[in-house]
Amino acid sequence: FMSTHPELYKQLAGSPANVAKMIAYEKALSNKTVYWIPKEKIPTKGFSWIKDGDIIAITTPVPGLDITHIGIAVYMEDELHLLHASSLKREVVIGEMPLNEQLKKDKNMSGIRVLRMKR
Repeated sequence: FMSTHPELYKQLAGSPANVAKMIAYEKALSNKTVYWIPKEKIPTKGFSWIKDGDIIAITTPVPGLDITHIGIAVYMEDELHLLHASSLKREVVIGEMPLNEQLKKDKNMSGIRVLRMKR
């Protein structure tokens, strides 16, 4: 997506060398198997294996774009929420509703990927 839309990225716009590097990165990544969880399968309470502090990447059905947003898993009253930078509120927030409800409201969000930092 980035290499086909360089005008959207300051570091790529007007830099054929950086676009060429991005094409190489995208090609390398496109050959990897990536797992994700469709939003319809995410329960309000999350999954027992998703822990506070895990990185949640929001997937999208937009062709060529895998991730549309990113945040951190936070459980509040036994429900999975997302700590993230809100473009609407222009600040870091914890989602008011559980993550699964937040995803259901947005047609441009198809599910999640979960990542955990290694020590």
